[in-house]
Amino acid sequence: MGTNKALEVDFMNKYLNYFLEYISTEKNLSENTINSYKTDIKQYFEMCNITKLEQLNKYTIREYLSKINNLAPTSRRRKLSSIRAFLGFLCKDGIIEKNEAIEIENAKIDKKLPRVLNIDETAKIIESAESKQDRAILETLYGLGCRVSELVNIKISDIDFENRRVRLFGKGNKERIVPINNPSLKAILSHLQSRGFKSEYVFASRVLPGKPMTTKNVRRIVHKYGGKEVHPHMFRHSYATHLHANNVGINIIQELLGHADISTTTIYTHIANEQMSNAYRHAHPRS
Repeated sequence: MGTNKALEVDFMNKYLNYFLEYISTEKNLSENTINSYKTDIKQYFEMCNITKLEQLNKYTIREYLSKINNLAPTSRRRKLSSIRAFLGFLCKDGIIEKNEAIEIENAKIDKKLPRVLNIDETAKIIESAESKQDRAILETLYGLGCRVSELVNIKISDIDFENRRVRLFGKGNKERIVPINNPSLKAILSHLQSRGFKSEYVFASRVLPGKPMTTKNVRRIVHKYGGKEVHPHMFRHSYATHLHANNVGINIIQELLGHADISTTTIYTHIANEQMSNAYRHAHPRS
């Protein structure tokens, strides 16, 4: 490497070191995180032959991203984030005029749609229950679309048997009241009448009746009838997907599920659309 070239590289590394010192002392980031920033930015310098501040622009950033296009989207997003942070630091200190990294879009990450049970699969699992307690758990998971943590904390006083409603406490102890179907109500009543001990919890611990059943125990029960690939949250996904397939509006499903952000709920429209496409491809004679 020539003397001038070495000086140019040292010149850029000087600013990189300023940045690394800043995130270490001011931001108090971990050593691993600091090393990740260092690796990403040095790779950008080397792959795009960055030797001058003027080269820190959207064109060299796009060139860099194209050269690492074989990496997973999550890795490319992280590397772009490192460059954004570095340029943001230089911009804030007046070393460069503009952080052009913010103009570059993140690599898109394909979200894997959650697996759902179809109506027949759901019914088969519920019907296979060997005890009234297990039947009530399976019916209620599907009948309410609740989280397993919400299920185990349902108290008898939370159920309005006459008006068929249940009070649930979701994330952040946020309360919501949702309708419950007849099969779930009947299964709960049958379970309560036969369990042989008293507790304020619908699904109570048999060892400590004053406490709710553990979520681990619920998962064990679900695995028993559905297999290891079926988990309690799958009933929640299935509940929402089946409601949407039967023309229940996404805003109503959001309320029923207790989602704070409707963007979380819209995944069920994608599941329904994918199922419709799959059904079309399998059924259409020219697909």
